[in-house]
Amino acid sequence: MRDSIAVKTQLQVTDVVELYKLGVAMHLLQPASKEPIGKGWRAKRSPLDEILRGVERGCNVAFQMGKPSKTPYGYLHALDADVRDPAKQRDLDAALDAALPESARRFTVKTGSGTGHHHYFFSPEPLASHKLAGGEGWELAVKGTGTYVVAPGSIHDITGLPYEWVSGRRLDPSLLEMVTPPRVALGPLRKVERPAQAAPAEPVPREELQEALDQLTPSELCYDEWKDAGMALHYESGGADWGFDLFDSWSQRDPRSRSDGGYPGEREMRSKWRSFGKGSGAAITGATLLFMARETQHSNFIEQCLAELEDLPELPNHMLGPKAQNDDLSALDIKAQPSALRFLSPDECSTAPRRGYIVKRLLAPGDVAAIVGAPGCGKSTLAPMLGYAVAQGREAFGLRTKPGGVFYVAAEDETGLQMRVAALRREHGPADGFKVVAGVSNLLEKNSPDLLALCNAVKEQRPTLIVIDTLAMAFPGLEENDATAMGRVVKVARSLTRWGAAVVLIHHDTKSGDGLPRGHSVLNGALDVSLALKRDGKTVTGRLTKNRNGPCDLEIMFEIEGAELGTDEDGERITAALCRPMEDSFADLGPVNEKQRAFMSTLYSIGQRDGCDEVAESALRIELDQSKVLSRTDTSDARRKAFDRARDGLLGQGVLSRNPETGGLKPLIPFEVCFARSRLDIQDTSRTRQNVQ
Repeated sequence: MRDSIAVKTQLQVTDVVELYKLGVAMHLLQPASKEPIGKGWRAKRSPLDEILRGVERGCNVAFQMGKPSKTPYGYLHALDADVRDPAKQRDLDAALDAALPESARRFTVKTGSGTGHHHYFFSPEPLASHKLAGGEGWELAVKGTGTYVVAPGSIHDITGLPYEWVSGRRLDPSLLEMVTPPRVALGPLRKVERPAQAAPAEPVPREELQEALDQLTPSELCYDEWKDAGMALHYESGGADWGFDLFDSWSQRDPRSRSDGGYPGEREMRSKWRSFGKGSGAAITGATLLFMARETQHSNFIEQCLAELEDLPELPNHMLGPKAQNDDLSALDIKAQPSALRFLSPDECSTAPRRGYIVKRLLAPGDVAAIVGAPGCGKSTLAPMLGYAVAQGREAFGLRTKPGGVFYVAAEDETGLQMRVAALRREHGPADGFKVVAGVSNLLEKNSPDLLALCNAVKEQRPTLIVIDTLAMAFPGLEENDATAMGRVVKVARSLTRWGAAVVLIHHDTKSGDGLPRGHSVLNGALDVSLALKRDGKTVTGRLTKNRNGPCDLEIMFEIEGAELGTDEDGERITAALCRPMEDSFADLGPVNEKQRAFMSTLYSIGQRDGCDEVAESALRIELDQSKVLSRTDTSDARRKAFDRARDGLLGQGVLSRNPETGGLKPLIPFEVCFARSRLDIQDTSRTRQNVQ
């Protein structure tokens, strides 16, 4: 053990002093343990000399997360990624990629357990600890304020193995000065704060606490959620034995072993129970436990209500898509079909057909999507324009389309839609593949004749895109806040995709204008794609708020114009709304691809961080090499060429200048102009460049 301690101590001293000076809060742990030494570690930042003396004695060290560890680069946090079942590694990797891009995972520690990693990152605000994703055999959680992670070089309490930096990439302050540290967008990481819970006027009845626990599975909760449940029981019972008995018996339902984070044993449970009454700050009450149970019950109910809608046809996987082997609508009982399970090796996955598209970066075959927004924001003007472009195989907003048939279900304002389609025909010419489906009155009722007729038409004509405008009118009487009712909408939409079409639902957003579809969250949870529209005067901006199979970096802009269709019987003009896409001003200003945009974004970032107008080319190269946004290859020559291509292209377009004496690079266009998303004419663009110069 002394040899292990000597190695551990050497590793920690290298990190401890520099990181302590950087602002990282630390405290001591027992040797080869995760147990803190002493009490009140959350309320203080242990002195450096105390930490170093503890290291000499063979103690482990912990880095405190969130608010206590404020550095010049933001607040230090870690993603705790643990996979106990190797078969679940792919699930963990997918969740990790969604939460923290690979380019931001520069400082990673392999834990002594051998099954987990700590991915350190910085954020502009302190985060709360919470579970991001997980399942049987794996978990991904944010380590935030009030928690700590064991520092690299420390010894694991069970395996005796050290925590080690991956590939020697230490969290080195000297490196942080040369590159932009991994500060990340907080969208997927920020915890949705629970409503503030006031102390209840009356205690929560024991029966309700038991019912709440019955909704929760200990193994599916992260440590902090499990602890919150215990603290709520302690508060409601006043620390009485009956509260502990509830907590202990519920915790014993965890099938995992102690080493895997399961039930810790009665002795440790008693110790933890006593500690719940000694904390400071706002109390965790029974209302928190009830809130956790409602969240879990809601998630489970989504799956149940979808499964219970048996009157709608179901298909096994091998029958989905344009090559369905059985198109008989009367023989779609999934229970009568043989299993279609297939077990694919990595080689087979790498040679599998790639996911296609209908509108590139926006819609793919089989998607269920939504265009949402407030009344009058242009939903029913944008959707026909996109459908018309698909029917003609023409680009829309600079996005490629695959030509195919389009069914536009006009459940609301048939006359107005026909006028908008007439305006599109006058603007773009004929499109024989575009069909307005009129007369739809109810897709919600069981055994709906409209739904059966629509399914038969889709089966026979195989359109690639189906638009339902609007959801409310196509499903009359829908209780939008009811999970079962909204689940039926999802099932109907999915039933229309079985032959390869994408289905787009036109729907209103919530009153708060947050871009989410109105009604029960079953809908948003089931969507593959959601495009939220927001109108400001004549300009409408659309941004992706959800994209299950790709990034949410798409943003479109358009104006709604009145197109003349002639005159009426009184000689007055007839006009119809027409969607007029706006150009991307970024392309007007020079950078024309994602790599040039990444180049400029990094240049601005370094300049802002260092407070300078001119950035040394060497520093920019290091940063772009680290992020791998220009080239993902490990070959230095290829990375150099990618950098040179982006730099020379921007120099030639007048977006960038180079100091002939120092070799430093300077942007000629302000950040706000460079990344503006509005239409600028050439005269305005030229004037802007002249002003900058």
